Amino acid sequence: MPTQVLDPFAKSGKGRRDELGVLLDILRLGNSPVKKTHVLYRANLGFSQMERYLNFLLARGLLEECGGEVRMYRTTSRGKALIELLETNEDKVPRSSPTIERIEKPDVAKRKTR
Repeated sequence: MPTQVLDPFAKSGKGRRDELGVLLDILRLGNSPVKKTHVLYRANLGFSQMERYLNFLLARGLLEECGGEVRMYRTTSRGKALIELLETNEDKVPRSSPTIERIEKPDVAKRKTR
């Protein structure tokens, strides 16, 4: 049975992970090639969430597609460097950065003004 990825930045107890925690979970999973479904279940994400996070990481060169017929994902050297940097500087990382949703989705409220 696969184990849940543990996040050193996650809130204690049953609190929710922040976006950075989810990103780190996915990058850690990619240390060895991993299928999309494995990312989905091991990182405990919904399908649309997983797609958004994978696209975010792929676009920034932190994760790459690999494999032949079966699409798999692997953390790049740049992604591994980011993991190491964040783990060694946990206390210096601001936790109030913009969310992935705000970064990746246009502001709908501004478009609705007439």
